[in-house]
Amino acid sequence: MQGYHKQERHFTVGLDLSDKKSYYVILDYDGEVVEEGKVATTTKAGQTRLNLDQTHPYIEATSP
Repeated sequence: MQGYHKQERHFTVGLDLSDKKSYYVILDYDGEVVEEGKVATTTKAGQTRLNLDQTHPYIEATSP
């Protein structure tokens, strides 16, 4: 039986949360933009579009 190596890919996801729509950008390991867009600000939309179940969150919060 041949083994295989599953390549791990590391991404950074930036989120700008708002009441109804949230904007996101996904960067690869080198900091290049892989994808950007917007999703509804709901748990289901985040899990479906951004696969947030497979992440390790780091949260930074700022105030205006």
